[in-house]
Amino acid sequence: MNAKANEYGPPTERELEILKILWERGRASVREVYEEMRRSAPIVQNTIQAFLRTMEDKGLVASRQQDPPAEAGGLPRRLYAPTALGRRFVQAHAQLAKLLPEFAR
Repeated sequence: MNAKANEYGPPTERELEILKILWERGRASVREVYEEMRRSAPIVQNTIQAFLRTMEDKGLVASRQQDPPAEAGGLPRRLYAPTALGRRFVQAHAQLAKLLPEFAR
């Protein structure tokens, strides 16, 4: 693990949920993560944004600014994707869930 992982420890359960969404999508905006998560848990978009900022500080995700499509106008949006560290945590969780089915959520 890298220094950030040692400093902050493993991801929380909610952070792991977000990492799984990003793993499946490749990258996503705050809104896209929020839309996915609110199907299974009561949560607000600002909370997702705060989680993603913290996860970026922890080295679990990276973000980049995306320009808005010319035909749609609007504001640019930030896209998040799991880093190598974030992907390792998702993979480790998946392996553990296979060994210990009660661990899978």
